[in-house]
Amino acid sequence: AKSGSAEIMMTAMGQGKTMVSPYHMALITETIANGGTLMQPYYVDKVTNYTGTEVKKNVPKSYKRIMTSEEAAQLKEYMAAVVSEGTGSVLSGRSYTVAGKTGTAEYSMTDGEKTHSWFTGFTNVDNPELVITVITEGSDGSAGGKAVSIAGAVLDSYYNR
Repeated sequence: AKSGSAEIMMTAMGQGKTMVSPYHMALITETIANGGTLMQPYYVDKVTNYTGTEVKKNVPKSYKRIMTSEEAAQLKEYMAAVVSEGTGSVLSGRSYTVAGKTGTAEYSMTDGEKTHSWFTGFTNVDNPELVITVITEGSDGSAGGKAVSIAGAVLDSYYNR
């Protein structure tokens, strides 16, 4: 079944019936940070034996070009603005730079509409290093508020160790 124009417009602004997981959003964010190329994901960087000798190491591999480098650069610019002057501004002015996107995902419950707060982004905008995606279920706050704060705490823990 084809989507009607109203549903297409709702989906374009983050509403509608599109369902994604935090992992899926992290892959999309990684693609933007990587200039439009999705890398083949893996969970384990390396495997060592009981003595600490490396047995296997995963090497990053390109999986597929998802968007042009121009499209990725435009999205990266928009995501940097979210942090510099938008709903993710709590992440600005740190020892590292961040580009990201906040959101509020609505879900229905018997006692009325509720929301999840989410944030997805990447660090070191000019030379991306880490991707982070956070969702706080049932947080009922402003766009991304709680998720942005959690992302900041995780990133501070990594960069300020």
